[in-house]
Amino acid sequence: MTENPQHAVVFCGAITQGQQITQVKIRFGQLFKLNAETVDIYFSGQPVTLKKNCDKATAEKLQAALAQIGAVADILNSSSPTPSLSLAAHGSDLLRANERPAVDSVHVDTSHLKTLPRNPFSRDLEEPLEPTRDIPAPTFNLSAYQLAQPGANLGERRSPAPRDVDVSALSIAAVGVDLLREDDKLPIMELEFDLSDISLAEPGQDLGQIQQPTPPAQPETSHISLQQ
Repeated sequence: MTENPQHAVVFCGAITQGQQITQVKIRFGQLFKLNAETVDIYFSGQPVTLKKNCDKATAEKLQAALAQIGAVADILNSSSPTPSLSLAAHGSDLLRANERPAVDSVHVDTSHLKTLPRNPFSRDLEEPLEPTRDIPAPTFNLSAYQLAQPGANLGERRSPAPRDVDVSALSIAAVGVDLLREDDKLPIMELEFDLSDISLAEPGQDLGQIQQPTPPAQPETSHISLQQ
């Protein structure tokens, strides 16, 4: 009869993607009833055996319970030697030499390329890749032009042509004359107001706009006496 191989559940402090390490530590402590200082030991990066010498079903059950709280545990065969696990330094190559893919080197012919010196006076963020070319300055033929003296008239001044406007039908009225004809004037209706019941008050007379202050209340105190 063959014995069932024994297994061990090993935890190195890894958590599932998307989980917060603080929350996973809290749930880990609640699962195993540990304080915060002891929980930090389990998350130090060193392998810690949570359960050993158990069957595979028990190991998988514990692994599933840890997965529910966001922790990742490994199941190892207790009969095989436990590998030595440790955290590598930041930037270390985690692949051995025989695990690295071979990269064929590529030969690129750069003999026809040359570098250009940077122009320290260039304002262009990306300098052109081609060398600077000499652009000839444009030439202008000014032999047909000459400079005039200061104040000289550079053009013949033309007087505006007079316009013939017929104003025989117009005349200027005297000052104060009514410019509207009788049929152009709008009739003004005269309004009559009955002011017989209205009179003017004397200067300084109160017309009721000043509110007199309310006199203070006079309490009845005849029934009150002081005791010696």
